[in-house]
Amino acid sequence: MYVNQLKIDELLVDESFVKWVKNPDEQTTVFWEHWCLKHPEYEKEVSIARNIVCGITYEKTYELTKYESDTMLANILQFERQMRIPEASEDKENNNILRFRPSIWVAAASIVILIGSGVSWWMWSIRDLQELTSKIQQKKVRLPDGSVVTMNSQSKLIYPARFWGKRREVKIEGEAFFEVEKDAEHPFVIHTNHTETTVLGTSFNVRARKNEYSVAVMTGKVQFRSKQQKVILLPGEIGMADNTIRKTIFNSKKVIGWKDGILLFEQDNFEYVFKTLEERYGVHIVVAPNTLLKGRYSGEFKNESLENVLTGIAYTSRFQFKIDKDKVIISN
Repeated sequence: MYVNQLKIDELLVDESFVKWVKNPDEQTTVFWEHWCLKHPEYEKEVSIARNIVCGITYEKTYELTKYESDTMLANILQFERQMRIPEASEDKENNNILRFRPSIWVAAASIVILIGSGVSWWMWSIRDLQELTSKIQQKKVRLPDGSVVTMNSQSKLIYPARFWGKRREVKIEGEAFFEVEKDAEHPFVIHTNHTETTVLGTSFNVRARKNEYSVAVMTGKVQFRSKQQKVILLPGEIGMADNTIRKTIFNSKKVIGWKDGILLFEQDNFEYVFKTLEERYGVHIVVAPNTLLKGRYSGEFKNESLENVLTGIAYTSRFQFKIDKDKVIISN
């Protein structure tokens, strides 16, 4: 036995049904009580739809464009499908029955009702989707608008199942390369804990790790904003935010080479070198007491193992290393 999804969708967009649930009058009560008696096969669907409507918190009225209203309606139907979960059945043969968890809807959804020309449009913020990468994993994610996000290791991307409203908004923790579809009417906005990046359609790298926030632009134009200021970044420019935003040029192979398995060091100190290796290979590097590391390091690697990279660095920098699972010890 399965829940009839189509019937639930029909009930959710039926103005009379919503009124019966939220503000019943004699006419709607007579009609829907009679309808329920006439259609006992839809008892479960009616119960689910009633729970959905009752779990909605009303806010205020908005003027919606056709783009927004069409997207809102699609969100309602898609969100309801996502929130249904399998329910264990006493009869093993019927263990595919689905049930609804109204508490999740109450926590996740808010609604706007716009009444005009006899039509009610519903709007809410749907549950965000989330993508994660592990210590040594990279992942490509295609967003609802066709934009592509290449996620670096140890990163988290949060985005809606479908964009709606005036802005396409996502959140990133870690690092990712964005290839954003152009849409002049709906700017694309990337949030981190400290910054906001706004574009219309371009490609760029966003980094947000341990109080390190930067945006490096490959194509197009980007607005990069912190709490204190905002700057415009053009191709070949990188903005780095702390108390202020510093803007400079960058080597694309060094900053964005991670997408292609490239490690590039250019006269970098060993603190930077080891931090980069920790991020790339998911290890913890410990420098033993009394170890002397002189100078800086320059070198390039592509798709090399950690052992090969360390061997190359150690040879020219005159140190020794030991790899013990996810821990590396550096010594002289």
